[in-house]
Amino acid sequence: MCISSHGGRFAVLLGVCVVGVVGACGDTASDNHLDAGVDPTIWAPPTGWQSVIGIPDPPFGIETSHSMFSEPGQVYDYGEGPEPYRVGADGPYTHYVDFDHPEATDVDNPFGTHTLPRETVPPLSALPAGSVVEIHGGTFEGPGAMRGMGTAAAPIFIRGALGDEPVVTGGFRLYGDYTVVEHLRFDLEGEARNTITVGKYEPGPRSHIAIRSNEFSGGQHVPTQSYQVIRILHHHNTAEVVSDIVVWANHFHHIGDGRGEAHYDAVAVSVDTNAERVWIVDNYFHHIGGDGIQIACDAPDLGETYSLPSHIYVGRNVSHDHYENFLDLKLCQGIVVSENEVFNDTPLNPDNTPIRYGTGEAADPSQVRRNIWTLFNVIHDVSPTDGAFLLYSSEELPYPTEHYYIGNIVYNVHNADGNAPAFGAWNVGVQVYLNNLVYNCDVGFSLAGDRFGTDPSEQLVALNNIVSTLHPDSSRTYLLSFYGVADSLDRAQVHHNLYDEPGVTTPVRWGLQDLTDGLQYSGYSVDDFQTAVPCKGLGSLEVDPLHADPQMADFRLAATSPAVDAGTAHGYYDLFFARFGIDIAVDASAAPVPVDGTGDASAVLDMGPHEHRP
Repeated sequence: MCISSHGGRFAVLLGVCVVGVVGACGDTASDNHLDAGVDPTIWAPPTGWQSVIGIPDPPFGIETSHSMFSEPGQVYDYGEGPEPYRVGADGPYTHYVDFDHPEATDVDNPFGTHTLPRETVPPLSALPAGSVVEIHGGTFEGPGAMRGMGTAAAPIFIRGALGDEPVVTGGFRLYGDYTVVEHLRFDLEGEARNTITVGKYEPGPRSHIAIRSNEFSGGQHVPTQSYQVIRILHHHNTAEVVSDIVVWANHFHHIGDGRGEAHYDAVAVSVDTNAERVWIVDNYFHHIGGDGIQIACDAPDLGETYSLPSHIYVGRNVSHDHYENFLDLKLCQGIVVSENEVFNDTPLNPDNTPIRYGTGEAADPSQVRRNIWTLFNVIHDVSPTDGAFLLYSSEELPYPTEHYYIGNIVYNVHNADGNAPAFGAWNVGVQVYLNNLVYNCDVGFSLAGDRFGTDPSEQLVALNNIVSTLHPDSSRTYLLSFYGVADSLDRAQVHHNLYDEPGVTTPVRWGLQDLTDGLQYSGYSVDDFQTAVPCKGLGSLEVDPLHADPQMADFRLAATSPAVDAGTAHGYYDLFFARFGIDIAVDASAAPVPVDGTGDASAVLDMGPHEHRP
């Protein structure tokens, strides 16, 4: 996790790696990639679970521990009837493997012990509930199919020994429930393959699987193949799903490294058809030859039974240096993307976007991407063509809708053409931007409504945002630009925002634009805009927001900031609660809002992601 003076929740959990205003963090990988080492100022493995804004706590896989089998009454059948679990230095186990132990043997030793280990990993295809397979050091091929069926009371653990983790060069196909895979180092070598798959190859629902505290590396760029390191889907023409899957505290790096112009790529974590309730949280992604995470239905044939990936939670991950995107959403519904940090994400391919919500074609054209919530993420020091957040669809497909951006922070976003927006969108239905912050970017918001007049439900909402210190030399520099047909402009709610361009004699252009009749509203000051269209500019300010220390990415508000108590109320916190059952009426520190400058809880919202607290 980057250490900075960003303040509040991000300084503790995410942080921001700040090297001046245009700096970026480096990498400490070794030549062989495995054991790359992690700069603790960028990321450190979590020592326990802390809730993420807007994301429910997983019901399985975080606090679930093999130490549960140390409790009185826990027994396992080693072949002569139930007996208490055997216990070594790393806790209870049923199978003990140590490749380097001088007396290790498989002869008449089906389980192994810490005094007489096995020398190979036992078959894992039919483990009984409650099995704990502990593996020390060495290298082994993946077990292939794992059909052991754990239970809530007796999960199955496949685990490396902390400090002596084994290297795995093959694949895991997980067909059992209530299974934890942890503390393993996966070397994809020079191959292109799925390393861990959940639900892909066999029918039958799967649930309660945790992939945690592992390292994934290797799998160099293979020009003729694409692959996904962790693949979560269930596509067997059925309504069965894979669910309650946790991908937590893993380190993904140098996967598909060296990719050039070839189409084929690598994805670290892929979530696809018939997947629901998947947590991808607290991981570290860097140097991936494609996307860090992709969530997308791969368009099954019309007439097949399938469902879109839904209730997928992407939270508090750290990401940098990918060939494509950190996160690529295509066809999916009910997604929460919260408290992630992405930086330095375009050294190889300037056409990528850190967080990109793009096209995706369904077999059923009534299915569209909807109900997507992007909360309190930080993107900085990137230089992509299309900016930091990108939301779009092709003209031929039904428009995605109901995308909500709340409390996100974007700074130091510039490209060679001087036109990289913090937020960009086109061909979208409902799009909502609340309490976001943009600082030192080429463009603030460059958004398109329903450009063809085909979606009467289309609506733009932009409230309580702060946009300041944009690129002063670009003719395309907008604090806010929204364009569409006249009807969509009439439906837009654009008010109670703060804009600031210090040191610029003629403030850059901002306004609403009608593609049919030309420029409808445009102004070079907030006053001009409010005069032209009072209902759109209501409550907006053109003034210095008085951040604590923006040069060091500390965007908290000073007590005298004009953004304090200058926002407006809205109903989107209630909407989120109705859909997910979680209260997100908080600021970037996860503290409740609103409060006023004196601590009175009866105040209105502040502008921006940080609520000032006395």
